[in-house]
Amino acid sequence: MKTNIRVTDLMKITGKSIGTRIRQVRNIDSQEELAKKTGISISAIRNYERDLRTPSIETIEKIAKTYGISPVLITYGNIQNLVDNEKLDMINRIMMLDEEEKKAMKTCLKGMEMLCIIKKQQEKK
Repeated sequence: MKTNIRVTDLMKITGKSIGTRIRQVRNIDSQEELAKKTGISISAIRNYERDLRTPSIETIEKIAKTYGISPVLITYGNIQNLVDNEKLDMINRIMMLDEEEKKAMKTCLKGMEMLCIIKKQQEKK
């Protein structure tokens, strides 16, 4: 059975909120500098960091791209205790792909899924 882990559950595991991680990511940059670099309003950044609002995926991607990191790190924080390093590396690599590359990756995964289904059906015979 597949278990879906919600972002709120992961925040409990890491002990930090998305807002805290955004603040950590911008490090020495001020909120104003982050706003200039990303085009996100200062008031929105303040609300994210105070956990009054939750940023959209697009916003998280903008911030991550600005600092050259994977959006996974902002969204989930340190998830190494949930997945092994090889899987974490794959997740980070996928998150850094552009839209065309992500589309190609999805096509490959769907093809692999179909192969697995066919193989299981053949094993049943």
